Amino acid sequence: MLVLVKDNQEAIKAMAIDSDSNVMQEFKQVVCLGPFWQHLETLLYLFKPIHEAQKMSESNHARLSYVPQCWLDIYHHLHKAKELYPQMEEILNQVFQLCMAKQVIPLHWATYFLDPTNAGKLIMPLDQKQLMEFLESHIPKEWYNTVIQHFFNYYNKEKDFQPGNSCWKHTNNPNLFWSINKVVAPELADLAC
Repeated sequence: MLVLVKDNQEAIKAMAIDSDSNVMQEFKQVVCLGPFWQHLETLLYLFKPIHEAQKMSESNHARLSYVPQCWLDIYHHLHKAKELYPQMEEILNQVFQLCMAKQVIPLHWATYFLDPTNAGKLIMPLDQKQLMEFLESHIPKEWYNTVIQHFFNYYNKEKDFQPGNSCWKHTNNPNLFWSINKVVAPELADLAC
């Protein structure tokens, strides 16, 4: 809706100054004299990346592993927006963190870090805790230590997961990547698939 208003800026201004139109004086002042259009630009700057992330999450090609990245992208965008809006700090600390915690659950972090395109990306302590909780609740106790070792070998691209291994040619196809790795990490590969 904001984009439509922006795209029709000239028509809206023309209507506001048209002597035959019966628009209120307040409308004329807001549209022609006030900072309305600057505020609109700022809102577009803030909301467009959020809208894009929402569209991506609803697309036919979306995977669970995309959810955390969408939220991280929005967070980084809003963090940069603090330059324009100092009150953004409060929104990030109070509103955003609560919303993200409701929307991104341990399953999302597990799929995110088991997506080979994300191997080696920074794991924050809270995200690592959620990942470990997910693994612990979905892996038989006797396999847990082995699976954790395989996960960190994969994550750090060590041992059977070294960068030169052919599996890394298939990072754009996580199922194929993990099917190839069933030989070296069967329990982790089964969980990832």
